[in-house]
Amino acid sequence: MSTKENMEVKEKAGAFKTVAFTMSSVSRAVAVISMGYLTYYATNILGMTPALVGTLLLVSKLFDGFTDVIMGAIVDKTNTKLGKARPYELAIVGIWLCTWLMFSCPKLGAVGNAAWLFCTYTLANSLFVTMMSATESDITAVRFARKVHATVWWPWAD
Repeated sequence: MSTKENMEVKEKAGAFKTVAFTMSSVSRAVAVISMGYLTYYATNILGMTPALVGTLLLVSKLFDGFTDVIMGAIVDKTNTKLGKARPYELAIVGIWLCTWLMFSCPKLGAVGNAAWLFCTYTLANSLFVTMMSATESDITAVRFARKVHATVWWPWAD
């Protein structure tokens, strides 16, 4: 066996690494699907008007545009022993916590429910999803620095 073949064998990812790599994406996808239920929940369960819900989500997304730029700058300046992007993978815990809080809205009245929904949705998307999204390109670049890695993770890749 040549040296190159030995190196390729050692670089193959095990089952645990493969599953761990995909879990943040799967977890985020499930959170996004459950947040898709948000407009139904806010209008039919909490009794908000569709115009109010749409306005809250619009303002949250406008705020999200600013946090994307700020988080990109923070990730660029991050330098830990875990790497540049890996510490932000823990943001998935915040996404799930905010998603759970969003759908466990206490009875606070119309204004209180609107504030609750806005705060939890904005925290989930503008902070935690932004943390994970800002690091995706860094993580991908590190994990697939050479073509060998891409073929190990996705055997059907050329």
